[in-house]
Amino acid sequence: MAEDGFKALLCMKEKVPDLIITDIIMDGMDGLALIREVRNQYPNLPVIAISGGQPTRSVNFKPRAAKDGADEFMEKPVRLDDLFNSIQLLLNRSNFAE
Repeated sequence: MAEDGFKALLCMKEKVPDLIITDIIMDGMDGLALIREVRNQYPNLPVIAISGGQPTRSVNFKPRAAKDGADEFMEKPVRLDDLFNSIQLLLNRSNFAE
């Protein structure tokens, strides 16, 4: 677990995960920047992006997350069954190799 994209990338230098789940809106490096960096370093690593937008404005992050390379996008509140199914699907089809 990491509290922002910078910390996630640091953690990945020690051990690359099988899959990344990231929020879009985070302090420091946001989820979109993290997704772009993950795609540069690990093109086949599965990524799930999650967002509820911002309370002060209506923002649709789904197209941006897809453009940046997210495999899946989920709106908050996320149903755990849906998240679990997406994780299983992505891990089953993943051909990620370190």
